[in-house]
Amino acid sequence: MSTDPPPRPRVSEPVNGTSDIARRAAREALRLPFRLIGAAAERVTAQLVEQKVIDRVAAEVIDGGVPQRVLDQVLASRVPEDVIDRLLAEEVATRVVQRALAAPGVEPAAAEVIDSKLLDELTDRVLASPELQRTVEQIANSDEVRSALTRQSFGLIEDIGGQIALLARRLDGVVERPFRWLFRRGPRVAQPPEPGAVSRVLSLAVDAVIVNTLLFLGSAALALVIDFLGGSAAEPPQFVLLAGTLIWSMSASLYLITLWTLAGQTPGMRFLRIRIQRLDGSRLRLRDSIRRLFGLVLAALPFFLGFLGILTNDRRRGWQDRIGRTEMLYVEPDPAVVGLLPRGD
Repeated sequence: MSTDPPPRPRVSEPVNGTSDIARRAAREALRLPFRLIGAAAERVTAQLVEQKVIDRVAAEVIDGGVPQRVLDQVLASRVPEDVIDRLLAEEVATRVVQRALAAPGVEPAAAEVIDSKLLDELTDRVLASPELQRTVEQIANSDEVRSALTRQSFGLIEDIGGQIALLARRLDGVVERPFRWLFRRGPRVAQPPEPGAVSRVLSLAVDAVIVNTLLFLGSAALALVIDFLGGSAAEPPQFVLLAGTLIWSMSASLYLITLWTLAGQTPGMRFLRIRIQRLDGSRLRLRDSIRRLFGLVLAALPFFLGFLGILTNDRRRGWQDRIGRTEMLYVEPDPAVVGLLPRGD
């Protein structure tokens, strides 16, 4: 039986927790210099702040112009853009605003500012400032604003005219029903492309208003000129009536002939969405316009019987259309509009 003593334990294999104690002691020994350095750094920093050494150094650096050069270099680089992109990507501004609005004192402060007189005073100052008035005048006198208002005004007139034209087209078929029944023309199977009596009468009414307005303005201007020259505008009633009738007839004739020849439409016809053309589809010549005006007068002389063909004829042509060899048509037969029109009598 062997009597050798048991082997001694190795240092690397501690017994009964000796290794843990050694490790803790080693860590504390390593931390001690850093703790000493940290405590010393804190004391040095506190002394520097107390003696205002940092402030003096910062003032000297600022006076030396170093921050300006640094700032120029920073602004010339992509650092500001990268910072802004990072802030936007991370939604930092949104979170900051949300936190600021969620603060307890923000809402009462905002309500106090709104309820105070400060906001009213600032508003009055801004409204009374000459800069704001000049800005408003520049905006109001700009070509863009004027063109936009003009387009809006004409658009409103066009919309009103479209609705009236649509109603007139419906009434064109309604008004001619008894006349077609009386003359045994039979009911229509579809809406014809030629305008009826209602559309034509309304267009003539619009043109009459325009002509009368122009003549009224012209007569008022003439009266002012005569009064300014010291004359008298008073004349015998018979002469005034005859002269007024002659002037009105000549003006209306010139108005119709000119617009029929140049545009194929008068303002009243354009408002009611109708136009005039020759039978071959071409624009009226001066001779055609004069012939049609002559036929218009002949149709009105026998108690307006010359217009009866508009109510009874399949193509809605009166004496003025036959004599002038012309026809009137609806403008822009939009499918959406045509679908709303009556299809028969």
